[in-house]
Amino acid sequence: MKRQLLIVDDERSSRRLLEFLLVPYYNVVCMSNGSDALKWLSEGNSVDVIITDYEMPMMNGVEFVTAVRKSTILSHMEVIVLSSARSNELNIQFDDLEVGAFLSKPVDPKSLFWRVEESLGKLVTH
Repeated sequence: MKRQLLIVDDERSSRRLLEFLLVPYYNVVCMSNGSDALKWLSEGNSVDVIITDYEMPMMNGVEFVTAVRKSTILSHMEVIVLSSARSNELNIQFDDLEVGAFLSKPVDPKSLFWRVEESLGKLVTH
């Protein structure tokens, strides 16, 4: 049985690329913003790993991950953040939110697969 991933990214081209790379190996659900993703998750839908963009309108990656971590039903979820922006401040924010990985865009497919598999391995210990 394939594991399920949630991709949250406001850029359609990024969602389509990630979906193309990941669908052969995982079930993939795509959302265009953090608000819709939180609503979908809070309705009882479950995923094994969340892959989210940092730079999104309405709710950026830090706000989205903060909401996930504050939720009693979602706080255990593994999260990978993608961004074209990099800074020590962002790294510290995401470390504080216990994000599994912070990868630069354009994402290297091998690094993405490795981080997803690493995050899935963490699920066994929860």
